[in-house]
Amino acid sequence: MIRRLLLFSICTVIILSMSSCASLLPSAYGAYNPKVVIEGEVFEPVTIITQAMIYRDVSLPIMVDINPYKINGQHIKIESPNYVYQDIVLQTKINSWTWANALNCFVGVFVDMGTNCVVKPKESKYKVVYQPKQKIE
Repeated sequence: MIRRLLLFSICTVIILSMSSCASLLPSAYGAYNPKVVIEGEVFEPVTIITQAMIYRDVSLPIMVDINPYKINGQHIKIESPNYVYQDIVLQTKINSWTWANALNCFVGVFVDMGTNCVVKPKESKYKVVYQPKQKIE
């Protein structure tokens, strides 16, 4: 009985020490579902296209999902009948949780790299740049 308890305890400690923060705290990372907020003074519905999802007839501001595996250089496209929008191009920065995870357990950094939790979007909010469409007469 004591031997089983000791074996169970040792296995539990090993498993927990090899887990990364990405596995234990996914909401802190936003690892599996990173999001950004798109803001603007637009008073008509727009369509927003990301690599993760298409949002049809939505109002701004809105929080959108982005592809967690290709954040750097990812384009967010915005379309509407009356305006032309400049694409939002995402950039990345190192996720601060990565440093804490590296100090906690070096193996966790490799898990973070595999799940792309090492980086996150550089900005959490983006303001849209737009202009009216030219009407053909």
